[in-house]
Parts: sequence; C-alpha cells; structure tokens
Amino acid sequence: TFVPSAGGTRSAQLNVPSSWVESPGVVELTGVGVVPTADVSVGVSAAAGGGKAKGQMTYSLTVSNAGPSTATGITVEDSLPAQTAFVSVTAGQGTCTAPAVGTSGAIICSIGSLASGSSTQIQIVVTVTARRVSITNTVTVSSTTSDPDPADNTASVTTRVK
Repeated sequence: TFVPSAGGTRSAQLNVPSSWVESPGVVELTGVGVVPTADVSVGVSAAAGGGKAKGQMTYSLTVSNAGPSTATGITVEDSLPAQTAFVSVTAGQGTCTAPAVGTSGAIICSIGSLASGSSTQIQIVVTVTARRVSITNTVTVSSTTSDPDPADNTASVTTRVK
C-alpha cells in the first residue's frame, strides 16, 4: 500500500532487485495523499449580570476542534478591550503570555494540539476601568492544520457596564 503523506497525487518507483524470483524491473506506484484538516473554533462569554465599574469580570473562552483530524499549533489571541485591565489568565492546557497585571494588552495562548471532538477552556479575569459603556471583547483562534471553516475562528461578547 502506498499512502503519500502530502496532499494531491504522488508517485514513486519501486526498484525490484534481480535476486528476486521474477525478472528485475521498476514498478510505478501512484497514490493520493490527504491533507489533514481540522475545524477549530472559539467561543467567548462574560460573567452573568454585566460588569460594574471598578469591579472584576471573567471571560470564559472555549476552544474546540470539530475535526476530522487533530488540530496542531493552536493559538488563541484576546486583545483585551481598552476599558479593562488584566488580572489573571488560566488555561486548561498550554501556556499563555499576558500583559502586566493592571494594564491592558493582548493575551496569547499556545494551546498545542486538540484531538478531533475535543475542547479546552481559558478563563480571563479583568478589572473594568470605565463606567456606563458597552465593552466588546473579541477573540480569535488559529491552527497550523488546514481549517475548512474559518468563519468560526472569531467570537465576540459585548457587556454593558453600569
């Protein structure tokens, strides 16, 4: 069986030595490789009840892989809204870099791999620094594995601050 590791039609030659029973020669092999694909997605929600000025708010992110293959090299990015200040981040797997506590900026989490049908969580806690505004937080996910449906790689949640 000849199964190429790269996508598309591939070919190879098998050289048969003269010491084998049949006459020596070259056998041409052709096969079609499959490019792995993984439909990664991200969802985000904010703590119920909306934010309060000078209070803390928790964003819950869910990163999922609908397959069919394992997704590799998964990265999640959350550029915190300007009306918030970073407190903490907790990832279910992988590692995250974040701005200094009390400042705003981007949180980038390197999740690694997710098997088809699996998911992981990320919790981000911020302090709300504004009053009487709507705060929109947008997150994105990407993977080094080809994604057939990039439409679900971005999610947003808007919270009204009292």
